Amino acid sequence: MKPVVLSILLPALGLVGCSAMDASYVRQSLPQAPRWNDAAAMKAVYPSAHWWQSFGDPRMSQLVETVLASNNDILTAALRSRKAVLQAQLTGVNALPTVTGSAKGQTSKALGAGTVSREFTFELGSAYEIDLWGRLAAARDVSALQADATAEDLFTARTTVAASAMEAYWRLAYINQDMAEARDALASARKIQSLVIQQTEIGSATELEVSEIRQTVEEQAALLSDTEQSRAVVRNALSVLLNGQELPAAEPRRLASHMPEPIAPGLPAELLARRPDLRAAELRLRAALRATDVERRSLYPQISLTGALGGTSTELARLLSNPLATLGTGITLPFLNLKDGKLRVAVSDADYQIAASEFRSSLLAAFSETSTALSARITLRQKGRHLRAALDAAETAAKLIEERYRAGSVELRIWIDAQNRSRAARRAYTANRLEQLLAEIQIFRVLGGPPSTISEPLSAALPGTTN
Repeated sequence: MKPVVLSILLPALGLVGCSAMDASYVRQSLPQAPRWNDAAAMKAVYPSAHWWQSFGDPRMSQLVETVLASNNDILTAALRSRKAVLQAQLTGVNALPTVTGSAKGQTSKALGAGTVSREFTFELGSAYEIDLWGRLAAARDVSALQADATAEDLFTARTTVAASAMEAYWRLAYINQDMAEARDALASARKIQSLVIQQTEIGSATELEVSEIRQTVEEQAALLSDTEQSRAVVRNALSVLLNGQELPAAEPRRLASHMPEPIAPGLPAELLARRPDLRAAELRLRAALRATDVERRSLYPQISLTGALGGTSTELARLLSNPLATLGTGITLPFLNLKDGKLRVAVSDADYQIAASEFRSSLLAAFSETSTALSARITLRQKGRHLRAALDAAETAAKLIEERYRAGSVELRIWIDAQNRSRAARRAYTANRLEQLLAEIQIFRVLGGPPSTISEPLSAALPGTTN
């Protein structure tokens, strides 16, 4: 028997000699990262686990924590992570011996005769594949890496959902503030309308001026209707984030006057290595590389040891007293279809190259997002200073023109135009304030929120890997 087994294994050993060892993962040659000024200390700038608290708004913090506890996207990501862990455990179980068993009894009687025969049979069997070439170990590694990647997906989902809740909260605050200012503007326009009507009755105002102020009143009322619709849209978005629950606190009425502590410029590019989406992409890249080892080793003979214990008896009492044990060895020879196997390896290698390309794209996108977010903070603050100065000038001009109108020096149209410019300047300034808050949220988001807290990843001790 041994010479026969050797004659079967020799071609496989030749394959082993001609084949490379397990592919060792080496981090990709990454694109050049941008230099964000001088390198600042990472600990001082990286967001904490509850990074939304840095905005100093307890109601927003309460909203975010409620959303994180009830959001469906996070629940789905958690279930996917759980499923991946179970699949990894199942892959490990598949490497253990499998045991099967059966028992049956049969009674027969010939027609027309009184003779009855009985027969009892039982069988116990087991099979165990010897992982001589490391195929099963590689498969376990692939499952563990995939499970770790889905755990990182959960962190990504939490960061994304938290950022979405914060954005919706500030948009709602902006709309409520804008609505309050729109109501004030409408009330002011109606007061002017009453004044013009009174002046018309005594002959100091014309029908043209009545029409002009009426147009202003109707435009302000229409603007208020648009704002109410915008608020309904944001409220519905928050309801989805909250999984249909009510807001845990009262709606914000104004944008925050407090901004979070600025993240110092000079962020080192290494910070992005802690982003969960990038960690997940790299884990999947490693899994794709390890999958090539699975396909490569699937070309080698698969050796299984089998054992069986069974017996047959006409009497149940004697069935277990004289069992028959058999041992066997099964050998599968997949290398006989070598061309098919090599094609599978080539497909797996192509999958790895695709994963490597996608990882590089993800990293470049992260660089771009971070650079854009940091740039937006600077430019939006500069823009805010200009808009504040423009607002002050517009309000001053509106007051001066009002005084001149009441003194009869200018026409009503000029005063209305001045008020419209003042309101437009205020809306632009408030909108810039919203953009600044959203830019701060974006900075935290592109940094990935807090660093992942996976204490013992399933892939912590993978063989032949280099971080």
